[in-house]
Amino acid sequence: MPKAERNYFKQMCPKYHFFKSLLMLYLFLINLFSNRSTMRYLPYYLVLFALLLAAPMHAQQGNWGVGAAAQGGGGTVVMLSDANAVINNPSSMVQSNRRIGIGLSIENRFSNADFIQYALAGNYQLNTTSAVGIGIQVQGGSLYNQKNVFFSYGRSIASKISIGLAAVATQYAAANYGSAFTINAKIGAHWQPLPQLRLASTLSNPFTYTLGDDYKTTSELTLGAAYQPSTKIVINTEVAASNNQIADLRFGIHYQPKSIFVVRMGYSSAAASYTFGCGITKKGMNIDLFAKTHPLLKLTSGVSLAYQIPSTKSQKQ
Repeated sequence: MPKAERNYFKQMCPKYHFFKSLLMLYLFLINLFSNRSTMRYLPYYLVLFALLLAAPMHAQQGNWGVGAAAQGGGGTVVMLSDANAVINNPSSMVQSNRRIGIGLSIENRFSNADFIQYALAGNYQLNTTSAVGIGIQVQGGSLYNQKNVFFSYGRSIASKISIGLAAVATQYAAANYGSAFTINAKIGAHWQPLPQLRLASTLSNPFTYTLGDDYKTTSELTLGAAYQPSTKIVINTEVAASNNQIADLRFGIHYQPKSIFVVRMGYSSAAASYTFGCGITKKGMNIDLFAKTHPLLKLTSGVSLAYQIPSTKSQKQ
């Protein structure tokens, strides 16, 4: 390929930059785990990687997951192991000490009734290595709405590695266009190579459908990392790329000054949005709030309620 055509390809194809950055991350991790002395520089490496990944990309609206805890932290969802992992990342269900978990979340996008989202999720830990869950997600209003049902399974395949799979049934409905039904999947992985570092990924809707004349369903790959420099601070970074949108970069910081209280803030390159949130945890009950700005549209806000029953193993401890 001539040099001029290669340069044009690099400028016009965001996937080139995306996979180039993934290769850089892969090589970096190999070097990192072979030399533990470099761990003290990990936060700077994560920020540098995220900036390199975002530099050639233009911002568009991302497809976030559910739960105010995730949304308050910039929409970083794949590392979280709360009840909403049934929807966000099924592999994360087995990363907690929860025997039974239930989560309810409501999100009012752009303060518009036609963009309200409801989500209900519950999971059950079968044993120390596997868990199952069911989640329901409803979004939209009279003009367009979408209903998703998740049947999720997660399993540990090693002491620090878990995988997950969700079967997803979706009902689409649009005014004056009718409705459509699809069956798809969500695949997840979760790895904790070091006590203070977790890596996770999801592949959503690997099978694409064409609905109507020109609407195609979205397949999305999400990669994320979480670093915990202390017991009170967690730093998340995440990138999501899809088949019909430019990648979305997300940052999140979770600060827990007290054992029952946490504050969050984050950023998403999709429309240059900033997020803020807080949460309270008391006797297995979590209450979380979040708000998200938009440079043109109104404020997005949401609330989540979650309750969990610890596993027998954690109760004995």
